[in-house]
Amino acid sequence: HVIKRFLNLKKLNSCFNGGLASYSLFLILLGFLRYPKSNNQIINNNLGIYLMGFFEFYGKQFDFSKYIIDICNLPK
Repeated sequence: HVIKRFLNLKKLNSCFNGGLASYSLFLILLGFLRYPKSNNQIINNNLGIYLMGFFEFYGKQFDFSKYIIDICNLPK
């Protein structure tokens, strides 16, 4: 709910207006949790650290012009 609220505040919560739908958000969250480098940043299963890691990963590290989010072929 925190990320949906953040998207709502930024007016990015509706796919009809160029934002993210719930399913799209679910896929990028799943991609983040299954991405090996993001899991190295997570310590003690702290949800706040997961949230900050998510924002840092997609806000600073992930290059959308070079990579795709593929939840089927990520390492286990």
